[in-house]
Amino acid sequence: MNPYVQEQLKDLTDDNIQQKVGDLIASIKSNYADNNQTELLFIYHNRIFPSQQEHTKSCSSCRERVYNRLKEYNNKNINQG
Repeated sequence: MNPYVQEQLKDLTDDNIQQKVGDLIASIKSNYADNNQTELLFIYHNRIFPSQQEHTKSCSSCRERVYNRLKEYNNKNINQG
């Protein structure tokens, strides 16, 4: 895990994961996630959805599924707030 990802995760809690997911989703532009964003997407996803874990970052369908689940999670939380 590189220093940027470690820095993003150092204060991760159940109380702030929703905000971190929202910030990450907002930072992804034009359907492109860099390596750091992809790493964080999978880490957040696997923490939020422990029974549906994903690990294959090189699989485009897996990345899309993870992104779409987190985007739906974020949209649902925005609408409830």
